[in-house]
Amino acid sequence: MNNTGDYKDTIINCTNALTIDPNAPKALYQRYVAHFKLKNFDEAMNDIKSAIKLNPKDKKLRDDFESLKNEKKKHNQGQQAAMAKFFAEGVY
Repeated sequence: MNNTGDYKDTIINCTNALTIDPNAPKALYQRYVAHFKLKNFDEAMNDIKSAIKLNPKDKKLRDDFESLKNEKKKHNQGQQAAMAKFFAEGVY
């Protein structure tokens, strides 16, 4: 699903699958990837944490979790810098 780049459809399809089986690790992972690509970092964090709880020994999930944390931190720093510049320019 994520291979086509239609991440919104992936989220919908995975959410539907998770209503049938809330413990489907592949659906959680695919939905995590879609949220990550769309920069929905909080939703991605929830999905990856749930997937890790289901598969605590999966190294890839833990690596992806660290990547997500780093990407979220960079994104937040960029947002803070943009807002600081916005207010420093007196636009407000």
